[in-house]
Amino acid sequence: MKRIAVTIIAAALATHALAIEIPKRVQKKILAAAPEIDLNSDGNVTASELITGRDKLPVELLTMLNLYMATQGAATKDSEPTKHKTTLPKPPAGNGATPFLDPLFEFKEVENITYGTAKSEDATMPLLLDVYQPVATDKLPQKLPAMILAFGGGWKKGSKDTKYIRDLCGYYAARGYVAISIQYRIAKDNPPALPGPAPSPETSDLFRLMNAAFQDTCDAVRWVRKNADPYAIDPNRIAIGGVSAGAFNSLSAAFCDATITGPDAKVAAVISLMGAIGANHIDENDPPVFIAHGTSDNVAPYAMVQGMVQQLDKVKATFSFYPVEGVAHRLQTILDTEFDGKTVMSHSLDFCFEAMKLGELINESR
Repeated sequence: MKRIAVTIIAAALATHALAIEIPKRVQKKILAAAPEIDLNSDGNVTASELITGRDKLPVELLTMLNLYMATQGAATKDSEPTKHKTTLPKPPAGNGATPFLDPLFEFKEVENITYGTAKSEDATMPLLLDVYQPVATDKLPQKLPAMILAFGGGWKKGSKDTKYIRDLCGYYAARGYVAISIQYRIAKDNPPALPGPAPSPETSDLFRLMNAAFQDTCDAVRWVRKNADPYAIDPNRIAIGGVSAGAFNSLSAAFCDATITGPDAKVAAVISLMGAIGANHIDENDPPVFIAHGTSDNVAPYAMVQGMVQQLDKVKATFSFYPVEGVAHRLQTILDTEFDGKTVMSHSLDFCFEAMKLGELINESR
């Protein structure tokens, strides 16, 4: 059974941590949770102090630190992927009038569609999504790909109505995708502990939120597949993507097996913008993945992304990888960065065109 491992890795800490400099931002969190870990009272936390005093940390913080430090230690200088790479061929040269690549279509928005219900504290709440539907023209293929998008916010805040999500949906819809922005449960909704990629959600608020968001994301995929016909969606061409925590949700939904996601949650491709997951379970049979990430990201550590890319490379999976040098957790900067004369956003279109074989949809409509 595939599961995204988030475990306490004491052995990894002991092996790798001494060579790792702990970022100041992380040090502040450690000192706020357990000030006594600073053995020499100098206001800093060294890797040695962290190893010695790790039992003083809350399990939630310790688990995430172990994962972070393990990936930092595991990425060696010689094997670090630092250049952009794609295993997909280039799409056909466009003439400015190619569906799914060029902005050819107007679209209409249908807001606040209920895709399910979920527990929130002691009540039940609706789960809502917005659909950005291309307006039919003679250039629009009869069947369309779907792009489900999830917002970021560390599972504590955020909304499907966030401007950057609306902009992303509009970008894809103008090119012929049925774009879908989903709301998932966050901290204010106080969801119960549910199964998912994070272990023992009953012991950690963060893991509880992660698993609830994951379950909602899988439910959204099921809803789109079940309702494909009214929106002219090809049920075999449903992609999922997200930003930061939303990217984590999307990667988890794409790379966990059906024993965790539930039935009918399979996707054809995944777009990860500033997201990362543990990668040892990924294999060549998983959906193609597009990854764009800043190399100076200290929110979703770049080392975790390196681990993902190394695993994808190792198993000869299908992927595109765009590391944006020197950029932190900054979405717009990443999207606007150019590689080979095209922005990251444009490369995401090329990726989807080939990964989901969208040229076939065009040919079938001729």
